[in-house]
Amino acid sequence: MKVIQLLSLLLLLLSCQNDNQVTIGYQLMANPWKYLIASGKLNEIEGKQVVFKKFSSGAKVINAMASGDIDIAVAGSTPIAAGLSQGLDIKMLWVMEIIGQAEALVVRNQINSLQDLKGKKIAVPYGSTTHFHLMVALANANIKSNEVKILNLTPPGIVASWKKEEIDAAFIWAPALEEIKSSGKVLLTSAELAKKGNPTFDGIIANNKFLSKNQSFSKKFLEFIISNHADYNKNRWNSDSEQVKTISSFIGSSNENV
Repeated sequence: MKVIQLLSLLLLLLSCQNDNQVTIGYQLMANPWKYLIASGKLNEIEGKQVVFKKFSSGAKVINAMASGDIDIAVAGSTPIAAGLSQGLDIKMLWVMEIIGQAEALVVRNQINSLQDLKGKKIAVPYGSTTHFHLMVALANANIKSNEVKILNLTPPGIVASWKKEEIDAAFIWAPALEEIKSSGKVLLTSAELAKKGNPTFDGIIANNKFLSKNQSFSKKFLEFIISNHADYNKNRWNSDSEQVKTISSFIGSSNENV
């Protein structure tokens, strides 16, 4: 009987702890809100402990959201659209940023056009905004998907494969973008594809069940984001800014690249 009572008490305590903890998913793109994570300014909001979980792609963020592992997350427009189309019970709360030149198709120096990619190996994280833009770029150039070899790799996997010369091109975001760009060249950016009618962006999403119980928390979380973006826009952070130095250390990139 005592064992049952102890187990019941333990389950109750765990339940209370979960109610006071919010798990937020993020990726290693270089954007202003990383300063809030790295500086610890978001560790506690409205009396709730915030735990951050890192993901290598938006597709993995959506999977974690579907399984209930995270409550709030930042993901690209493509995985968000995929999640919504599959009936995932989420809501997009905020457009974090338009991606623009922060994502690009990098190729080997001997490749000069999209047509030169025929028969080549192109790496991209499946289900991501770069995957979507790669398919758009190929379609715009009348290149069929079976005329190239598309590999599903994470950003770290892309960097490793690029250095080993196992791939000919990759459509990816920073900091992996900056690493492979140093020995290759940018053939196309997401900004160029956006101008042709296919914009991509990063958005903040949340589980609807979580939102219904935590409206005050969600509002305060967004206020932090908005205030942080206002500071970035007003003061135009640069490589000497405290915020940029903090972000570069957090994501493992240089101040100039961030």
